[in-house]
Amino acid sequence: MRVIVSPKARADLKAYATYLRWDNPALSDRFLQAARSAFRAIGEHPRAGRPRAFEGSTFTGMRSISLPGFRNHLVFYQVIDKRVRIVRVLHGAMDADAVFGQPRRSSRGP
Repeated sequence: MRVIVSPKARADLKAYATYLRWDNPALSDRFLQAARSAFRAIGEHPRAGRPRAFEGSTFTGMRSISLPGFRNHLVFYQVIDKRVRIVRVLHGAMDADAVFGQPRRSSRGP
């Protein structure tokens, strides 16, 4: 399948790679290589990722896999017709529900 990387996913990759490059340029390069490898694997086996659903989300059919060698980073993608759209690449500590779903309401009054 053809793999399309969204502008937000590209920005995610750039931000993580830049952060890693400060301390370890080789690690930054390995991170980007892992992303390319994951994108190829997703294109070859698009249904292999874990199905994901987010309350109130307009993102239907979302799946995720972790980056090889970087288990704390997840690739979120959608299979649309004969294409795969890489939506975001996020650190596992991020609140994916907040990124893809409805914003959480404050428990405080107006």
